[in-house]
Amino acid sequence: MEHYSFSPREVFERVTLDQYLKFLTYCMEYRMLVLEQMSEKKEREYISSQIQEGKQLSDLNNYGVILRLTVIRDMDGLGFDHVGEQGRSIVSAAYKLAYCNYTETLHRLYFIKSPFIINLIWYFVRGFLDARYGIL
Repeated sequence: MEHYSFSPREVFERVTLDQYLKFLTYCMEYRMLVLEQMSEKKEREYISSQIQEGKQLSDLNNYGVILRLTVIRDMDGLGFDHVGEQGRSIVSAAYKLAYCNYTETLHRLYFIKSPFIINLIWYFVRGFLDARYGIL
């Protein structure tokens, strides 16, 4: 669950953008470690169940398990601070960090409590997106 109930101005009063990105990187790397551990556990359970059914390991040619995230983004705190210069720099930097380095971890992304203007913008933007990528 992610939310926007922070003020970009207050964030920049306490930390620099680089420090904020280091924190986000730490959070994303922690998520990656947890996903990797959960994936490995699920894979071991699957292999164990197949062996109990009498199958040989050599028969299991496609037994890899990769778990991914479902993210719920609460837009309730989104305000004018977020569309200002500081807000855009935080959101843009966070997006670039996640998109360039962690796209394979995302399974689904849900937006909740989004302001009316976001829904209106989405209505027009989604016409330009390709349905085969599951963005709609």
